[in-house]
Formats: sequence, structure tokens, C-alpha cells
Amino acid sequence: YHDKSAALIVMQDIAAVYPGEAESHWAVAQIARVAGEGELALSEIRLARDMRPEWDLAVSVEAEVLHNGTPQQGLEVLRIYLDQYPDAKEVRLQYARMLLDQKQYEWARDQFQILADENPENPEIMWQFKEACEGIKEACKALNTPVVSGNVSLYNENEGEGVYPTPEIAMVGASEVYRSSELKNEGNTIYILGEKK
Repeated sequence: YHDKSAALIVMQDIAAVYPGEAESHWAVAQIARVAGEGELALSEIRLARDMRPEWDLAVSVEAEVLHNGTPQQGLEVLRIYLDQYPDAKEVRLQYARMLLDQKQYEWARDQFQILADENPENPEIMWQFKEACEGIKEACKALNTPVVSGNVSLYNENEGEGVYPTPEIAMVGASEVYRSSELKNEGNTIYILGEKK
């Protein structure tokens, strides 16, 4: 929205027609959050949650609003919700990510583990993925190089057959020593940034 304050006023006018709908309060909360109106966002999303206490989207927005100023309160909202609704996978994922953001690594790992344990629909693909991760971990230790992020899709298929996990890694960093790459085949493209020493 270019004029967030104007968008908020418009949304409040629309939502006023539907005061008994949780979605109205959720919509106002979303725009209020983007417009920097944290208190309004919090009060509106709490109204939505009162109307629909089991609504994952509402608790997610409340946690996001709280996370900006009081991250521990945001985490606590998610924790309590997950105690009541343990199958809320998207909320659990948000909780795990927020724990990571707060450097609460052990608890974050526990949440990711719960998600992983609940879902491999295809145990063979999950085993392959686990083994690929173990190989990456060993390489990182040997090279003393962290991999700081990644992405995976476990359920890609082609003509009804699962696609084997294909980890790809790109790393950026500085090195005191220039090392020649083994990737010297025709068609390989290698970019070296900075001065060679």
C-alpha cells in the first residue's frame, strides 16, 4: 500500500459493516500492523481470536505483532496455542522460526523435529534426505565452512515417481588463500569477487 494510513481507514470502514466477523478484525489488524499501528493491530487481532480461538492465522498475526516489540510474549502466545492445538503445523513452523530468531536453538530444533517426525509421507525419500544432510554436515566440518541456509521440497514427483533429493549448495565468503577450483570443465561458470592475492 502506498498510503498505509489511508488503506487502514478504508479497511476500518469496511470492517465496521461486519463487526461480528473475525475476518474483519483480522483484516484491520493486518493493515494496522503494516501501517505501524501496533496497539490497534493487537487489539483487533485479539478480538478475532476471541471470536475464533482455533484460528491459526489469527494467532500467527498476534505473535508477529508481539514479536516486533516483545518477542518473548510472541513466543509465549504460540507456545500456549500449540499446547491447545498441537496439530497446527504452520503455527509450529512459525514458532520454530521465531525461536531461531531469538537464538533459542535447542527449543527450535525440538519444534523442527516434531514437524519432521510427523511427516514423511514417503519414508524412503526422507531417509535419502537425511543421508544427504549428514553428508553435507560432514563436508562442512571437514572444510570448517557453515551452510547458513537452505531450502528443500520433499514431495517433488515426475510421472508418479519421487525425485531424488538433490542438495545444491552455494557459499559466499572470504578466504586468505586463493584456491583453484576443480570445476574447470567447459561450460562451468565461476565468479571470483575481489582481488586475487
